[in-house]
Amino acid sequence: MDRFILGEGSPEERAAVQDMMNADATFRSLVDAMRTVGVDASLESPRWDAPRALEQVRRQLGIEHRDITPIAVPLRSRVRRTLMRVCVITGAAAAVMLGVFWRSLSDRQLVHVPAQAWATAWTP
Repeated sequence: MDRFILGEGSPEERAAVQDMMNADATFRSLVDAMRTVGVDASLESPRWDAPRALEQVRRQLGIEHRDITPIAVPLRSRVRRTLMRVCVITGAAAAVMLGVFWRSLSDRQLVHVPAQAWATAWTP
């Protein structure tokens, strides 16, 4: 299929792949999908025009002449949101630091008992 898509196959190979595409719709869709692999989608797809889409929705809803004012978020809400973010980040940093501290503290308290001591402790 790769050679067919790149146009490198012999006429017999191309005819065989074309026959398979005509016989099987799933195979045809697979070949079509392979043709678009690696192609820059922005070249083929139309650009989004948000203001025009908004005007179209306004016309459909019958409110094209109404002036819609944006909703202003109060400063208090923004301050609260920022404070919450700072608290979450600070809490996460504190949890990481506590974990590192606990790990380093617990490594120092380990008592290494040689294997001989275990062996002699359990033998009569």
